[in-house]
Amino acid sequence: MQNLKQEVQHAGEYSLSAKVGWLASGSYTVRLRVNGEMETHQVQIVR
Repeated sequence: MQNLKQEVQHAGEYSLSAKVGWLASGSYTVRLRVNGEMETHQVQIVR
């Protein structure tokens, strides 16, 4: 598991970019924790 960002932010809309060139093609799980609640999303990397 890799932490991309861990900090408190004010309310609003944000985006986060990550360098993923080292990851193989496949399905990955992205987890986002907000106010103690966890959201999980599947993403696909296709090369």
